[in-house]
Amino acid sequence: MKILIASDLHGSVTAFQTILDREQFFDMALLLGDYLYHGPRNPLPQGYNPMELVNVINSLDDAVLVKGNVDADIDQELIKWPMSPVVHVVLPDDVHILAHHGDKPLMGKFYKAQAVLSGHTHIKVLEYDDEGVLRINPGSPSLPKDNVPSYAVLDGLHVMLKSLDGSVLAEQDILS
Repeated sequence: MKILIASDLHGSVTAFQTILDREQFFDMALLLGDYLYHGPRNPLPQGYNPMELVNVINSLDDAVLVKGNVDADIDQELIKWPMSPVVHVVLPDDVHILAHHGDKPLMGKFYKAQAVLSGHTHIKVLEYDDEGVLRINPGSPSLPKDNVPSYAVLDGLHVMLKSLDGSVLAEQDILS
């Protein structure tokens, strides 16, 4: 199963469409919040067009959405996919992944998860914590705080952090 992972689009249809054009074949999009609004501390991202981004998100064949800290109730009225604060995905071989936006702490081991996905910081992370849980943050394709627009791909149990040009920035297996 191939899962496309992105977070903190902040209204940039250009950034998300770039990812979709690059990663044309995937089974599910797992989006980690902050979809339409750019936030009061952020500049307008390139390609800022929240309504067009709604159309692109709604056109996905299979998507799971996490609610971010700037996602409003009206956003849910526009986006057809339900947004949840925490999402639990079970992969083959009984591998558990928890996904949340990341603005509040989440204990992966409490849920017996092997990996925890989060966004919010706009900074890429791909590392094991002290509890042996793989922490994954895809960064942001539209407003990266580490200066490299990015997203992630989970292919089987292999995670890759990628820049918008498709370069692999880091990679790790969930079970190592």
